[in-house]
Amino acid sequence: EERASKEHVSHFLQSFWRQLQRRAAWQVILYSMISHITFGVVNAAKVPANYVWLHLHMAQNQVMVLLEKLLFFIGLNIVRKYALHVSWQNSFYLVPS
Repeated sequence: EERASKEHVSHFLQSFWRQLQRRAAWQVILYSMISHITFGVVNAAKVPANYVWLHLHMAQNQVMVLLEKLLFFIGLNIVRKYALHVSWQNSFYLVPS
């Protein structure tokens, strides 16, 4: 691999500032902040409640967890394939108030 020429700090900071001014950069920043907060929420009572109320065994619980992950993966792929090209502003008209 060839060595890249050294970039001046001022040029780097100017280019960084231009990137921060883009809307997409702020969307990525906000998504990463919000996803760390919301995706990290776990219900600590879920597993013990499943054992008591549903009489689950460990293997059944693991299958259920795998199915949850699979459904989440399928849902993300559906959103990626179909929902990313839909106007989100128009989708608010479909939501009942």
